[in-house]
Amino acid sequence: MARYETALVVTVSKLYYLSQLKQEEIASRLKISRALVSLILNEAKRMGIIEFKINDPQEENKVVAKELQRHFPDVQFVVVPSSSKDEQVLREFIASRAVEVINDQMLNGETVGISWGRTCYSIMSSFTAKGTNNLSRIVPMVGGSNKNLPRFQLNELVRVFAASMDAQPHFIHAPALPATQEDFDLYMKSSSMKQICSLWNKIDLAILSVGPPPIDEEFDGSPVIEPYKEKWMGADKTLKLPVGNMCARYFDIDGNYVENDVQRRIIAIPFDHMKRIPKVIAISAGLGRVHSVVGALKTGIIKTLVIDELSAKTVAALLEKERLHGLEEDVKKLYGITQ
Repeated sequence: MARYETALVVTVSKLYYLSQLKQEEIASRLKISRALVSLILNEAKRMGIIEFKINDPQEENKVVAKELQRHFPDVQFVVVPSSSKDEQVLREFIASRAVEVINDQMLNGETVGISWGRTCYSIMSSFTAKGTNNLSRIVPMVGGSNKNLPRFQLNELVRVFAASMDAQPHFIHAPALPATQEDFDLYMKSSSMKQICSLWNKIDLAILSVGPPPIDEEFDGSPVIEPYKEKWMGADKTLKLPVGNMCARYFDIDGNYVENDVQRRIIAIPFDHMKRIPKVIAISAGLGRVHSVVGALKTGIIKTLVIDELSAKTVAALLEKERLHGLEEDVKKLYGITQ
């Protein structure tokens, strides 16, 4: 039997935990003693009105992971519990768990490719190696950016990541998006790019993020707004709508590579090269990338996916929806296409 009226217990609990008032302030507002406020809060815990949950990034939701693995049996899913919808919080959770996954999979002497992005930046800037990797090589998988944001400065990420494990850094001396096709050709013929391309063929482990579709965004300062009006073509020469990207390479909801005139002069590891990498750890945080994750998983590139729990559940629901009805209308809605 409850010692206090339920309405009073709920009111005190909300004022303390949601409004974050001090016990003295609650006592004054409700005209009760501070000691009574403390007793009521303890009673709230006993009654189950208040519950505490600690989201430990090192734990995993194996139920959701198993559901995803039913669709993609060759992929290892690491589902990180989190009730937060704040993408910055999610990125920190994902980055913390991804560091453990990377340490578990990376071997000394391997060639490791890395990409840019917010979550990749969080991983590289906070990475602590379990042991020495002095024989390893760290290679950028995308060209440089003219954006000043730290997450786009890939050579600096390479340097920081390599320094954290005493590995050998390799830098890319070319932009991700040259101004013209002629510039692209010149960069690709340079000796420094030939060395990077050679290293791309030797990557043992890749760390990359699943990026969103190119909607109302800019790539390296060049607008790709209203991309459905551009000619994004698949290998079958039919018009495709990109739902996401990995290493600046776009793909559709079925996991097929798509490109347009801008994409043809992107300096980044080729799509087919990514498919040949033995170990690919992909990371994704936030509901804005769930359709991107569906397409990314179908590419066959990803070997391990580290993802937040809410996004993982949404991806599982999308896969079931696709089985029953398809996702064509979902993709059109991403682009605001109503016809």
